[in-house]
Amino acid sequence: MVKPPCGDQAGGDACESQGKEAKAQGKAFRIGGMVKEGSLQRQADGVTMAFVVTDTEKDILVNYKGILPDLFKEGKGVVAQGKMTDAGTFTANEVLAKHDENYMPPEAAKAVDDAQSRAANKHVSPSSGGQPKASY
Repeated sequence: MVKPPCGDQAGGDACESQGKEAKAQGKAFRIGGMVKEGSLQRQADGVTMAFVVTDTEKDILVNYKGILPDLFKEGKGVVAQGKMTDAGTFTANEVLAKHDENYMPPEAAKAVDDAQSRAANKHVSPSSGGQPKASY
């Protein structure tokens, strides 16, 4: 699950511990990441949505009531502003989508980059140091 920024920050690094995430409950902040493919669910009223925001490492369920931006799509960058609930879901009161092919909201780009860096560091084998030796 994408962890929210700590304290009163608006955007930035994700919290590193469950304790900090719990402190964020009830406080307004922003989360950023990619809308997970296949996660968008629309309710019968047509304006209540649920979708998952991911930083490629962790996911968080977002609930939103309102009209989504025209450029909102699964697999694309998004920033949502709102609050964590006691159930661990994020209730957004505003959703922003990327506005062109080359832009990702800074919060989303940082979350994705950080998650990919952590994932790459986890998969590096100590015995794989250096370039492979070529034989001619």
